[in-house]
Amino acid sequence: MLRLVVWSAEISPPLSPPPRPCVSVYFRDVQRTTHEVEGNHPIWNETLIWHLRNRPLQKDSFLQVTLRDMGSVKKERFIGLATILLKPLVKKPSEILFVKDLTLLNHSMMPTDCTLTLQVALMTPKDIEKIGDEDHLAIMAQEVARQQRMFPSSTVHKALSPKPQHFQVRVKVFEARQLMGKDIKPVVKVVIGGYQHHTRIKMGNNPFFNEIFFQNFYEAPAKFFDDTILIQS
Repeated sequence: MLRLVVWSAEISPPLSPPPRPCVSVYFRDVQRTTHEVEGNHPIWNETLIWHLRNRPLQKDSFLQVTLRDMGSVKKERFIGLATILLKPLVKKPSEILFVKDLTLLNHSMMPTDCTLTLQVALMTPKDIEKIGDEDHLAIMAQEVARQQRMFPSSTVHKALSPKPQHFQVRVKVFEARQLMGKDIKPVVKVVIGGYQHHTRIKMGNNPFFNEIFFQNFYEAPAKFFDDTILIQS
């Protein structure tokens, strides 16, 4: 798992009115985005993660980082971009790549006075085990909820009611197929609106669960429909 911690930025010269910057990061065509923080000296301390699956880092692996002002009168305002080469993590996977005051480039690929400070690291299966399953799932739920989509959603929110209503969310877990490993005892964990559920433990690589989880809520649709359901096996 690749973990990126976006610490802070310096926007110079300062923008007026104060911007609402956010950071978008691409890795292997998968985008992750921080939330918006107001000011010319934003501090996020926000973690973005990518699962490598069966594709380890290569010598030419990189992160494409873009800083934008989402509070501009226009749709958004480009501030700068940069590329972070991940070759050091290929050579020494256990090390942490700390990038301080990374200079951002403008549309003409010329240096600006704007900078970003980030931290990149690889998490091995042993590192994840040290966190613990429950804590890891909670972290995943928080990060997924905070990673915003870049396409505008205001038109959807206008159509949804701001008044709280009663909802019941149901998730049915049928089965899993072709899980990797020998003599495994799989279990599925489901997080619905911050409430965690898990199936009974099964045996084998093609477990059949057929279990239903549900959770009741009293929330405003305009806010509630942005929540994420996290499923982990």
